[in-house]
Order: sequence, then structure tokens, then C-alpha cells
Amino acid sequence: MNRFAFYLSLAFMLIGVSVFGYLDKPAAMTAVIIAGAMGMAFANLDRITHFKGAGFEAQMREAVQEAYATTDNLRDLAIVMARAVSDILAVENRWAGVRQTTKLGIKKDIDRILRDSGIENGRIAQAGKLFDAYITFDHAKRITGLIMNYPDISDQDKQTAEGMAVFSKRGDYDELYAAPPEIFREFLSKHELNSKDIEEALKDYEYFMANYDFRRPEQWA
Repeated sequence: MNRFAFYLSLAFMLIGVSVFGYLDKPAAMTAVIIAGAMGMAFANLDRITHFKGAGFEAQMREAVQEAYATTDNLRDLAIVMARAVSDILAVENRWAGVRQTTKLGIKKDIDRILRDSGIENGRIAQAGKLFDAYITFDHAKRITGLIMNYPDISDQDKQTAEGMAVFSKRGDYDELYAAPPEIFREFLSKHELNSKDIEEALKDYEYFMANYDFRRPEQWA
């Protein structure tokens, strides 16, 4: 049995079913089950070589050899499944659904499975690009919200702050811009906008960018 293919397929099927089941997405859950089952069956092709018959054994051994040569295809499938799960986690029920801490935990599990499967970090990052963009945007947006409520802030400064966390939609694609933490810190220092809440939110942002984790998980539960 091709253990790599089997366990990779099983892991993604379990994660996909759990996520889509929680989000009440039966169609997506069914697709994940089918894809996972196909991968697990694919991983067991070598067992077919136990059958005998006129030319059948040789044909099946040849098929198995070809199957082993397509491990890269299984990795490609894993990336597609990972991107699908990550994208849905990023955009689904953002205000009343799965907690951000839970989403990030699932995303980390997906990344770990992909790394253990020998998939390059660059491809893993690309698969989770939308998820990372949203969670980065959320950190930046929290700071801009606090800035907007700062006492006696000028309209011009409000406009500048709004431009530091921008969401827009282009067709079927979400575009998000989040200014990096150092830009926020420079802006706050220049305009002397000092408050405990803003400083804590900025520290949260800096910590996330450095550690890919929440500094204060209770704020995101």
C-alpha cells in the first residue's frame, strides 16, 4: 500500500468533512468524501496484484507502477483541497460562525499535513493566501476602528487611517490591503495618537506577523 497517498487522502477527508459539516455545506462535504475515497482507493492499487489471470497480473503491476509515479499528482490534489478548505474558512460566517482561534488552528493543521507530505513551503503559502490575507486584514481593521474613534482626530487623519485597511471586491475575487504594523506605528507616532487600546491592538498585529498566532486569543474567540 502506498502509505503516503493513503494517509494524505484520509487526513484531508477527515478535515474537510469536519469543516464543511460544521459550516453546513453538504455539497462541499460530499465532494471531499469522494475525492478522499478516490485517493485512498488509489493508494491500495498494489493489493490488486494478488489477482492472477491471463496477462491480468502483468497489466495491473504496470498500472501500479504508473500509480506510484503520480505521487506529484496527489500532492497537487492536496493543494487544491487545502486551498478550498482555507478559502471557505476565510470567508464563511465571519461574524457569527467558527471562531477565529478555531479557524487558525485548522489552518495550522492543514499546513502541517502539507509539510509532512513533502510539499514546498511556497506552494503551502499560496494555498492559504486568502486566509492569511483576511486574518491580517482583521488585525489592521481593528486598529483603524480604534483610530476612527480617537478623540478629536481630524477628518484628514481619519481618511488616512481608512486607507490602511481596505476591502474591495473585483468580480468573484476579494481584494484586501492591510498596511504592515510598522506603517501603523509610524502613523500613530507622527500624529501623537496614543491610547492603551490602540497600543495593545498594534502589539497583537506585530505578534501575529512575527509568530502566526494570536497574542491574546481571548480577543478573537
